Amino acid sequence: MERAIFSRSGSQYFGIPARGFVGKGAFEKGVVFPLTLFWGLVQSILVLREVRPHSVVGTGGYVALPVVLAALLLGLPTLIQEQNSIPGMTTRLLAYFADEVHISFPRTSRLLRAKGRVVLSGNPVRRFDTVKSPAEARRSFGLDGQRRTVLLLGGSQGAHSLNRAFVDALPHLAALSDVQFLVQTGPRDVDLVQGAVRETRLSVVVREFIEEMAAAYRSADLVIARAGATTMAELLAVGAPAVLVPFPHSAGGHQEYNAREAERVGAAKAIPDSELSGERLAQVVAGLLEDEHERALMGDRARKLGRSDAARSVAIALLRLADRGLRQEAGRSTRT
Repeated sequence: MERAIFSRSGSQYFGIPARGFVGKGAFEKGVVFPLTLFWGLVQSILVLREVRPHSVVGTGGYVALPVVLAALLLGLPTLIQEQNSIPGMTTRLLAYFADEVHISFPRTSRLLRAKGRVVLSGNPVRRFDTVKSPAEARRSFGLDGQRRTVLLLGGSQGAHSLNRAFVDALPHLAALSDVQFLVQTGPRDVDLVQGAVRETRLSVVVREFIEEMAAAYRSADLVIARAGATTMAELLAVGAPAVLVPFPHSAGGHQEYNAREAERVGAAKAIPDSELSGERLAQVVAGLLEDEHERALMGDRARKLGRSDAARSVAIALLRLADRGLRQEAGRSTRT
């Protein structure tokens, strides 16, 4: 069970119970889920009556279901923001009723019953225009400012299969000239990768975690990464050509769909995790590094699919809905 978190005032927080539905057994689906949803809905109504927001936003996960349903029952303006190319069950349900449904991929609209209320705004991401040049970004990590650079990302906790494949790819990559690597391993594999790197002549900087993501993306000629919603949004926003290895156990297989969508428009190359090996990874990376024209095309296609102004678009929509909610509240007060 997870909890949707609210803040009453200042630093006081409490949670609304929520439970997933997909992949559960008959008892979970038929008894536990309905009871949890009902109790979460009751608590959400009480909270919303106390907090009195003028609009409510849900970001697609099942923890948002009781809260957004409560907002709909109370007549509050609602917005759904879906990050993945294939919407989850919560988004598909709430899209019937929400005032606006904001999506990150054009094809997502075909899977929603929300005619006239779907907005292609993209997935809000941080700013990436804080670094002046690729050379400056590379030097900030102790890399050569002029060498072609490959960035490997496994998320904040790292991705073991990516790290393992990179280690196995090192002998196959050794023949590449004028190439360097920036590898974010996560805490579990940092020693594994550092040990392997010491045995190679390749220039590799290993980081357990990268805080300076704007510089990391700016430094890269090519990115190797998972295909989670935030990573995808960042790659598309900065126009980074990428090799995507979707996490095979993501909810509803959404990472696989994200990667396929990026590959379909020519913004990335996808390798299923089950087919990932050091040799395969090295082959794809070497091919793209040697084809500057293809990388440039991939970057252009990524930028066209991405939405660098997504945060602004969603914020404006929320403010517009909040203004409507404020006017509705004022109208009710006048009538009473």
